[in-house]
Amino acid sequence: MAPTRRRGRPPTDVVAQGERRSEIIATAQQLFTQSGYAAVSLGQIADEVGVTKSALYNHFASKEALYAEVVCSLMASIAEAIRRVADAPLSTAERLREIAGHALVRIPVRSRIDEMMRDVAEHLSTEERALVTTAHGQMLDAMTAVMQRGVDAGELRADLPADFLATSFLMLVSGYQGHHHIREDAREPEQLPDRVVSLFLEGAGRR
Repeated sequence: MAPTRRRGRPPTDVVAQGERRSEIIATAQQLFTQSGYAAVSLGQIADEVGVTKSALYNHFASKEALYAEVVCSLMASIAEAIRRVADAPLSTAERLREIAGHALVRIPVRSRIDEMMRDVAEHLSTEERALVTTAHGQMLDAMTAVMQRGVDAGELRADLPADFLATSFLMLVSGYQGHHHIREDAREPEQLPDRVVSLFLEGAGRR
């Protein structure tokens, strides 16, 4: 019996391997973030992509390996957004708004890094966790460079280490990822990055 595929998709053998791999990662990310790691099977991902489960194994050895790739891809996307604005002629506040906008508005709404990291710790092998740790470190290094520029420009507190500022900002952003009610209550979803950056830079204390 021939494998089923989604209407409008070309046959598997005419799709470039790189494109197919990217499609698998994107589809897996959507399913994982909608239902959680435990509830998603490789069979579901294969059906959604339009390939057989055995074809999926040509790209990824296991569900755990695919999940590691999904998490690393998400972190790489954020790291790339950070690097894009790091040297741009912007103020620190403007850079942070761009980064928060990417993480909170442009990437899938339910992609919460903090929840994904819990699944990484619980389900992935030592080698797969190491890959995720490397991707997370690269994201943190990029964010630290942005904070250091802010410190050097006199726009951020010099008594706090740049890596502490970077971790604090990323944790604040991560805490707001995937919260549909916050986005729905806001008049415009694009307001959320501004609010997060304002809270980070100015605090919540009454002035």
